[in-house]
Amino acid sequence: STFVWDVAAAHKYLMKVLSFGKNVEKYGCDMSKMRLSVLATAGMRSLQQNGKAHGKNWTQQHEDQFWNDLRSRLESDENYPYDNQQISMRTITGHSEGLFALLAANYLSGSMSDKLEMQAGSYGMLDLGGSSTQLALFVQKDVANNKVMSKFASPLTNDIPGTVSESDEPMVFVRSFPSMGMEAAFGAVQQHYLDIQKAANQQTGSLF
Repeated sequence: STFVWDVAAAHKYLMKVLSFGKNVEKYGCDMSKMRLSVLATAGMRSLQQNGKAHGKNWTQQHEDQFWNDLRSRLESDENYPYDNQQISMRTITGHSEGLFALLAANYLSGSMSDKLEMQAGSYGMLDLGGSSTQLALFVQKDVANNKVMSKFASPLTNDIPGTVSESDEPMVFVRSFPSMGMEAAFGAVQQHYLDIQKAANQQTGSLF
């Protein structure tokens, strides 16, 4: 969300990040055949929620234009290392963000196969991001169907909350907390100590 009004800067920054991916070539990977998916999270979601981006009005049209312009720049960049015909960019929901993190955590721990089949006991996940926090875990179907829980639950392969599956597919519970990420946590801690300092200065008659 930092670069939404400066696509050139966003392109430059993203190319710098993507250059680190060249390390996979030593494992025999052909980067030119790899697709790229850029999934924006709470920082971009907050722009839509607030209708503002760095003091200016922000709409879905602005967001679509930003993604289109950035994609075009990557497609035409001769130094772009991946398949320039397979570039996907979008802002995902808080439910999707938590679900993807849950899948990654369980796959990396060996609890889930690459076919999304459970191999052992599952792990829950608390993801503290920059602008939001996600809580995600696997739940029994009767829990997922609970009146309170159901609006935050979905089948494993469906990132739409409130969806019920009639199959034996695992159910997940994901709760996203907007504006409760690391930035808000740091801000709250900073404000706490500023308030303490201000109160101490008032007691001694010092200027704050």
